[in-house]
Amino acid sequence: MVMIEKGVPIPDRLVIDTGARFPFLKDMEEGDSFMVEIPDDDFFAIEASSVRAAVWRYARMSGRKFISRKVEGGLRIWRLS
Repeated sequence: MVMIEKGVPIPDRLVIDTGARFPFLKDMEEGDSFMVEIPDDDFFAIEASSVRAAVWRYARMSGRKFISRKVEGGLRIWRLS
């Protein structure tokens, strides 16, 4: 059974620090890239999605632009602007 409750405060939004996973993103200049080695197996899409999401969160907070491509051996991320 679900109970309806009144007066429960909404917690502050959780801020995920992408810098902990990829602290070098702030040091990248336009045209720089890095590669994350990911085996080309059944879990590639899941792991690549996790990397892209972390970079996207940083890009959104910093105003920078990045692009990713699947390459031999993993995933490469470039800073565009």
